[in-house]
Amino acid sequence: NDKNLQMDECIFPQNMARSIKIPVFVLNSQYDAWQIPNILGSNNATIINEYGANFTRLLKDNFLKYSDESKGIVYGGYIDGCYHHAAENP
Repeated sequence: NDKNLQMDECIFPQNMARSIKIPVFVLNSQYDAWQIPNILGSNNATIINEYGANFTRLLKDNFLKYSDESKGIVYGGYIDGCYHHAAENP
């Protein structure tokens, strides 16, 4: 509903959460097997762990905070510590 957003920005949780009026439960890997080589571009364990911690923090700060139990809108999530992409090899 934010008319200031570009069309491709609507897929990001911090933008879409404000419009979803049903409970949502996110399942995701903290260490995404596609994002690490293609976006992060590093095999350094320290950098990868920092990336995973930042991902978890951003999910909490930009998605889960939009829960509103008084309206029955509750978001949740399970972030596993496995190295995989989406439903591949969970």
